Amino acid sequence: MAAIGNIRKHYGLLVIIVGLALLAFVLGDLLKSTNSSRRRNVVATVGNEKISYQDYSNLVSMNLENTKANNGGSLTTEQNYSIHANTLEQMIREIIMKNEYKDLGLVVSGDELFDQFLGENPNQYVVQSFTNAEGKFDSELVKTYISQFQTLSPEMQANWLNFERAIKEDRLNTKYENLLKKGFYLPNKLAA
Repeated sequence: MAAIGNIRKHYGLLVIIVGLALLAFVLGDLLKSTNSSRRRNVVATVGNEKISYQDYSNLVSMNLENTKANNGGSLTTEQNYSIHANTLEQMIREIIMKNEYKDLGLVVSGDELFDQFLGENPNQYVVQSFTNAEGKFDSELVKTYISQFQTLSPEMQANWLNFERAIKEDRLNTKYENLLKKGFYLPNKLAA
């Protein structure tokens, strides 16, 4: 009975302690759900860079549309899965290689990019994309496409910018591979 009397005496203090405990529990859960929702918006982290779900989703959509356009409009479940996986690998690779290119000082100048489209030895993807009826590369088709860029639909303009970005990435990758190949030296006596 003495214990019940003590509890009655300190009833207000007991209510405050229980209320604070409940408030801490609710706030802790609220903060935990807020942090986890932020983490859910990140698909992967490479070094200090995060790949957001929004960026990943946008690139997956673009890759799906490009593949559908090339395959006649339908994809199997395996192709769909493959595109999702390859897109994430593509984004991770771009982040890693961007840092490598920066560290090595590799860049593609405007003139060099122009050469990739209209130079003496255009990029293989440009050659594939701009062939005439005879199956030969036609630089006039490239010039026409570039000159009419402003009149193209926004979707076609976005496709061209993505194509241009891919050509630039391909050129940077070629420079990087050439740098690696020429960076190794094996004397003839050791090679034999």
